[in-house]
Amino acid sequence: METAIPLDQNFWLTVIIPLFNGAEYIASTLESIESQNFADLTGVEVIVVDDGSDDAGPQIVSEFVSTFRCRLLSIPHTGNWASNSNIGLNEAAGVFSCFLHQDDRWESNRLKLIKEAINNKPDCEWITTESWFINANGERTGRWRSPFSTPKSSPVEHQPFHHLLVQNSLSICAPVFRTEIAVSNGGLNARTKYTADWEFWLKLAARASWIHLKEPTVSFRVHRNSQTMQIIKQRDEFRRNICESLDFGIALARKENICVPEPLRQMAQFSADVNIFLAEAGQSGITPMVISLTNLLKRALKLGGRGLLNYMHASRIVDRILARRAIYL
Repeated sequence: METAIPLDQNFWLTVIIPLFNGAEYIASTLESIESQNFADLTGVEVIVVDDGSDDAGPQIVSEFVSTFRCRLLSIPHTGNWASNSNIGLNEAAGVFSCFLHQDDRWESNRLKLIKEAINNKPDCEWITTESWFINANGERTGRWRSPFSTPKSSPVEHQPFHHLLVQNSLSICAPVFRTEIAVSNGGLNARTKYTADWEFWLKLAARASWIHLKEPTVSFRVHRNSQTMQIIKQRDEFRRNICESLDFGIALARKENICVPEPLRQMAQFSADVNIFLAEAGQSGITPMVISLTNLLKRALKLGGRGLLNYMHASRIVDRILARRAIYL
């Protein structure tokens, strides 16, 4: 079932929101679009794909249909945010698209900065920005900084691909990309729901021209019911997704003739091991944890001092842990 207002004009941006039992935050999310300091929202459409919610989320979305260009697509429950996002992507009418999860928010300057970037470089194919971490109450808990330099000033060839191979350093809601390129690249990999965005960014980084904005334009919410925190309950699938997506990135580099030096490959593997360890921390018992940590420290020593510093820069591990400290403690 679809709820919509007449779409009688061209759109420069489509916002895709996968929804499932998101009544707690979806109003805040949509209000952050509505309250943009950008003068004209008529060129922006919002597509909400509801995955069979049994709460008030769809009703809340319907209340915004008369406020701006918002479509509600209701589908049978799949339990897969990536495949649901692909439905929205295939429906997108905008020249550019972006994802926005039901519990995240836009900063009030997002549309203004994105539009200015596109106007300044009309041939760009994707734009990345930095993000804020916020908690369940919407309070900032840290800044999600990217390791990227601006394209002109970067001394790193194949940036941002090399940085992203080490760590997905982009929140799902930050990048904006040309819809046609995203669709032609196959959209999100629905088989790796924990790392689908990582693979998606790697494909764009390997094949699309790029702009990076240092200013945060979105807020990524960290709370106990988020998908990120649900990893704890599905550790085996998370581990499998991490390994599959890293292998995908290495294979993609070969296909696109992007050189991945051995130290970079080792750093990417170490980063994957760290992410798996953090997801499993406290869930496997003391002895397995000690063994895992010991093995991790041995691999860290093999990176050497410079390798560890490069890992810290590319992974933003300190930012990510500090932003979640209130949940873990």
